[in-house]
Amino acid sequence: MYQTPETCQIENLSDIYAKYFGYPSTGYFVEVGAYDGDFVSNTSCLADHGWGGLYIEPIVPHYQKCMKRHKDNDVTVANVAIGDINEEQLLIAEKELKTISENIISIKIDTADTTTLESASTKIGDSFGHLHFLCNNAGIPGGSKILETPEERWRLVHEVNFMGPLNGINLFLPQMLEHGEASHIVNTSSFSGIHGHGNQSAYGSSKFALVGMSEFLRNDLKDTNVSVSVLCPHVVDTNIIGKLKARVSADVLKMINQMAVDPSTVGDQVLKAIIEKEFYIFCDGVHTREMLKARCDAMLSAMDRQFPEEEND
Repeated sequence: MYQTPETCQIENLSDIYAKYFGYPSTGYFVEVGAYDGDFVSNTSCLADHGWGGLYIEPIVPHYQKCMKRHKDNDVTVANVAIGDINEEQLLIAEKELKTISENIISIKIDTADTTTLESASTKIGDSFGHLHFLCNNAGIPGGSKILETPEERWRLVHEVNFMGPLNGINLFLPQMLEHGEASHIVNTSSFSGIHGHGNQSAYGSSKFALVGMSEFLRNDLKDTNVSVSVLCPHVVDTNIIGKLKARVSADVLKMINQMAVDPSTVGDQVLKAIIEKEFYIFCDGVHTREMLKARCDAMLSAMDRQFPEEEND
């Protein structure tokens, strides 16, 4: 039975949880704003019942009281380290994140340079201890048609988009395996790494490579404490897309606006995938579904032409 704490914000909350969840002794929750100084979190009765959880509490004294309240439960607070090669953008992101929590550090990182990653690893360890969630997000555009893409661009794009995530994995994955606590890696690819559309040469091929590496990494990590996801967004309404909108035709702009997904939606999708250990993360179920189906149909049609099913019966 769930027991609603006397200082819970919602009366009879335990009855509400019982109605929707039953009484499982395991589960996982995420709550933003876990303690307001007077009331404990709405998920306290779940934590007391044995559920694991993540509390994001921006006010340090409240966070401390929340952690004291749950010192014997399987809950934690989010500590976040962000890295970018662009210091200006890094400071902007740090400022925005610190409106949510003070548990943020920012580090200038070039993922193609292993020495900066090693320095970041040391700083993260000194500040927060064990790393549990690694998001390999660095990426750059590049390439038009294959014969029109200079060799130096090919090398740079693959160095950042493929070798960058690989460098992160080679450095941080052994640490995750060694501490043995539940951990997760998210590799940011693209729907261009699932479906070869347009003329993206260096960019698209680097993202295909990252999807493939992620699939093999998933195989490697079977039955370990580390799980993996590969994020394959199509059009996300970021600053990059904003710049693209400024230089395309009205018809293309209309198409982009129809397809673009809000970044916060993608963030929610990634968090859900981490919790549920979902491998492929897609960011819309309309345009990408049509393109994915077309690709799969084309491959199966080729298989059928070369090896008709009746011949295999």
